Amino acid sequence: MTKNLYLKLMIRKAIPLFDEQGFNISEIKKEIIVSVADTGRYAGFYYPLTYEQNKSGLHEIEVDENIDNGLEATGVLIHEMCHAIQYHIYGDDIRMHGKEFRKIALSVGLQGPMRSTTSSKQLQSKIRRWEKEIGPYPHPIPILARTLNLILDLITYGGCFYLLVLATEYYALHQ
Repeated sequence: MTKNLYLKLMIRKAIPLFDEQGFNISEIKKEIIVSVADTGRYAGFYYPLTYEQNKSGLHEIEVDENIDNGLEATGVLIHEMCHAIQYHIYGDDIRMHGKEFRKIALSVGLQGPMRSTTSSKQLQSKIRRWEKEIGPYPHPIPILARTLNLILDLITYGGCFYLLVLATEYYALHQ
């Protein structure tokens, strides 16, 4: 499973959080796309429909590729989903982390400063249950580990190939 797939599955799990609180995100769920990217200094980013960089015409969400655990990544995803529903309900004439955002975020289990929310204990518990259903957040293999795996594969399979060549030559010589 990739991080992108994990986050797409988590969107499905999070939709009822919003719907149960009266924020009918089901109306726009097909318009929400998520990806993992280098978001710079932000844990996540939401591109409203009217945002210049929004190329798809959909509610674009990015979660920072450097986040290495599902609990944090899903918390960031839900924060950005709050922006999507905020935009859907109120348009773009309001503050990104203003009172409308706060109302949505608190209702779905986010807490703390609105610019950098964290998941409440109750939301963390839900995320952990979801993760048991869909699987753990993927961890990329570090470059050194990938390089060592490649070297081991070359030795293993290259060595086998070399032995096969020697055996074939030996057989050919002794026929």
